[in-house]
Amino acid sequence: RLVAAAKGRARRARQRFADGLGDSLPIDGPSFGAYRLLEPLLHVRKVGGTALHMDSSADYNTIAQSTVTGGGSQAFYLGSSYNTVRDSLVTAPNGGNALRLSAGARGNAVLRSTMTSDDASAPAVYFNAVSTNSIYDSYVQGSTAVVVESSTGAFLGGSVLVATAAGGAALAVDGGAVNIGVSSSTLVGGGQWAALSLGLSGSGYAH
Repeated sequence: RLVAAAKGRARRARQRFADGLGDSLPIDGPSFGAYRLLEPLLHVRKVGGTALHMDSSADYNTIAQSTVTGGGSQAFYLGSSYNTVRDSLVTAPNGGNALRLSAGARGNAVLRSTMTSDDASAPAVYFNAVSTNSIYDSYVQGSTAVVVESSTGAFLGGSVLVATAAGGAALAVDGGAVNIGVSSSTLVGGGQWAALSLGLSGSGYAH
């Protein structure tokens, strides 16, 4: 009974922590420190703003079995390194990117997760000036599913990328992006554009 009571207190504490990440948050949401395991009760929602913000000091975190819903510029801003997002849902139903990796984010991995955006022009996932980040076994949907720009070493494996706009690409690589890899994935482009779009200054491989 003592063990059950302790587990119950821990579960309630986690739930209070999750509840504290609701609509009353500041516009940029919480900034996390390093080395946290956040599972499985993280449910973050911010209407019209960033729901989850991880800045350059928020390294080596794990977000698992969680839901992040936001909008504005992005639902989830990831500007830190060596984090793992797994078995989670990230959505931007009111515009913006579902997930934006920026500010030199490095070595992050997204596993078995779903990321969607309803924005008519912004991609669901945006790699902007980052390196060696990866998405595995996941589903991404947006007007353009994924854009990789000015980045090095992005890898997408075992995933499904779907463009919902007629002129959207499943994956667009441009702006000096190099060493971009796609493997064992399904890319569905819009009816008026290519599934895989490689800009003149982008390079990578697909198999």
